[in-house]
Amino acid sequence: MRKFCQSTRLIPVLLSFAAFLAIRALAVFVAIPSIAVLIDSGYYVAAGTAYVRGALPDSLNPEHPPLAKYIIGFFAVYFGNPSLASYVFGFLSVVAAYFLARRLLSKKKWATVTVWLVAFDSVSISTFLYPVLDGFMLFFALASICVLLRSEKLHHYALAGMLMGLAVACKWNALFFAAPEIIFIVASHKYFAAVVSSFSSSALYVASYSALIAAKGLNSFLNLQLWMTGFMLGAHGLGPTVKDIIGQLILPFIFHTTTFGAVTGYNSAFHPEGFNLLGRSYISFADLTNAPILLLLFPLIYWLLRRFTPSDSARKLMLWILASLIVWEILFVNSLETWFFAPIIAMIAIGAAPMLEEIASRGSRERLLAYSYLGLVALWPLIASAIVVLRVVYYWTYP
Repeated sequence: MRKFCQSTRLIPVLLSFAAFLAIRALAVFVAIPSIAVLIDSGYYVAAGTAYVRGALPDSLNPEHPPLAKYIIGFFAVYFGNPSLASYVFGFLSVVAAYFLARRLLSKKKWATVTVWLVAFDSVSISTFLYPVLDGFMLFFALASICVLLRSEKLHHYALAGMLMGLAVACKWNALFFAAPEIIFIVASHKYFAAVVSSFSSSALYVASYSALIAAKGLNSFLNLQLWMTGFMLGAHGLGPTVKDIIGQLILPFIFHTTTFGAVTGYNSAFHPEGFNLLGRSYISFADLTNAPILLLLFPLIYWLLRRFTPSDSARKLMLWILASLIVWEILFVNSLETWFFAPIIAMIAIGAAPMLEEIASRGSRERLLAYSYLGLVALWPLIASAIVVLRVVYYWTYP
């Protein structure tokens, strides 16, 4: 009887992962990516293929660290399909997200909520459908958090640091995962563990440039880091005008709290689903986003602030990371490149599991509400696709 009960507990887990895999398999054949996804992924495939064949990381696409491009290039050269790397790491990321959600829950079955949310989110689909860097970064960052929350001995902290170093070696926005991790370790009064974690993270990041250092020396590596810093601040930093700064500050609040921002005016020449505010373009909720998931962000922050206790280390760390990613959005995210939002959507999906668990535990009506929300998340891609089609038809009919 006990074995039967244990096997039935696996049914929601298997169903949620089956839904994830089925949607990803379907997306391979029917997904229509934005032009930006195709252009940027083309750069990474070309650079990664060249790296694997002997080119140095400063020769092609030097503005980003090389690890994810090495992985993409490996799959391109030896498997003939660079997107296969994204499929693999997409699945590994949702596994890591599932185990993180379990750390936040009293009833572990609600961790399947995280898999379900990521499965139907269009940003997550396109991020792990095409070889863009954020998907690889996200896996290593989530894996690092998983290890950190189970760390008891010094080598555990070293491993967590190594994984975070690999995340930063994929893309620098992993620093907004890394900083809360170090603060969390220090706040736990494990100062030497923080040093070990930081050192191991830095060592793995430097190791990702081994080919460049071996060929041109350490100075070449250091000079490249300085150039990358200048390039990134120039490409993603705040604009010089008051209008740009205001637009930069309000972007996350528009993006995460309203489905009606598009009424401020469409920029149909650029993108029929995009809208423009204060001279900046934004993603509308009828494009590559799942509005029901994103609308959880600010209620989720409030819930986490209200609910976590000083001893609840897992929730505390997740809250810090979520806050850090919001800061990252305000400082650096200023374009229609949808994959920029994949990390924060993953964190929302992880944090949504305990919030929905609490709602469902209040009674039958609340449980129906939670399940209805999950159903809406699954239906939203169909609703959004219909809206996109109607808008495109409208612009063709009334140019």
